[in-house]
Amino acid sequence: MTLNSAEWEMIVQKGENTNINRSVFVRKDAGGSWKKLKAGHAGNYYMTTMLRALYALAILPDGNRRMMQQKIFGPCKMFYEILDNGDVQVDLFVVDEALEAPKHKAAGLYQAKWDVDERAWSIPDGSRPEVSMELSHKWGVMAHMAAVAGKFDDADTAAEKLGTHIENAWLNNDEISYYRQPSNHYSLFWMNNEFTSKDQLDHLISLIQMAQRKQESLRWLVHGEGAACFVKALNYLNSNPASSDIHVAQRGLEKQSVFFSNPRGKTTSENDLEALCKKSGLVFQGININKRDVIHNPDARSEAVGELKSIGAKLTLGGGIGAVGLSGAATSLDMAFSTQSAIAASGFLLAGYLVVKESFKKNSAYARNIQGAFAATFGKGNEDWAA
Repeated sequence: MTLNSAEWEMIVQKGENTNINRSVFVRKDAGGSWKKLKAGHAGNYYMTTMLRALYALAILPDGNRRMMQQKIFGPCKMFYEILDNGDVQVDLFVVDEALEAPKHKAAGLYQAKWDVDERAWSIPDGSRPEVSMELSHKWGVMAHMAAVAGKFDDADTAAEKLGTHIENAWLNNDEISYYRQPSNHYSLFWMNNEFTSKDQLDHLISLIQMAQRKQESLRWLVHGEGAACFVKALNYLNSNPASSDIHVAQRGLEKQSVFFSNPRGKTTSENDLEALCKKSGLVFQGININKRDVIHNPDARSEAVGELKSIGAKLTLGGGIGAVGLSGAATSLDMAFSTQSAIAASGFLLAGYLVVKESFKKNSAYARNIQGAFAATFGKGNEDWAA
């Protein structure tokens, strides 16, 4: 059976190249659009993807004929029939982005490299988790760089942003361009936001031990929620120094240094982290705190409460809530956080900001930025380097 040329139009012709073994026809009223797409798809990802889907029908193996069938190619779902002569008739072509495989990479260890074209740190396409860090790869004569990621939408976003964290934590401004080279990389430990997973904890412990065993210089950048997991790893190593290899334990961790960026979780205050590093034998390089992250970071919370108490000695809130001193508000705020209820704490913050903004914001830089607490806590404000 051949198709009526008044109703159908050929977009892919059998024999266009050696792989094309079927002609593909679409409905006449869509033919003009498909021809324009075919002529102008170069450089356009979406048009190219749709055209590739159509060509996928032109190389189908032999199958049932005169029967409606379905094929999914990326975000494209095609309903088609194979005619008696082997050609393909596309009855319906649907684009559904939900059909595409998720971009999230599996948890594991990746190499993040500098992409010259994108001018950003990224994980090369097609990358799979590495077995181990390439510890012999050092930034200059210093050390290998590694990052433990906190919460991000995906590993690619983590790779891009944590590269900047590493630069700010470990490099001088005049050194940054030198290390932004396609041959350079850092190791990214991506937990896929599974921060309480025992598997992820065990993996992180093994990475620390591997560098310990080889006595290679290693500089860590530990971010956000990853800090709580890193704390657990160090506590485990302190409690089980000979858990895997007594010779490893005897070598110590003095060749490993750590910088914490926007840390989150229990015992992640600067004093706690510095004391833990000292106990573990790591070099505590420093910490950069997101002062807006008042719910999840103990130091940011302490500073916020302190500012409220300080100004509360001078100012009194008026209006709808009566004469409530800021020191009283600070106590309420502290209590809200101590409940470990982010919802309760954020509710107080929002109410507090609306009430005190007229008098409070003139006396504190924190008040001018208090709305940032919501982005830092519930949005993506904690992803970036805190200026």
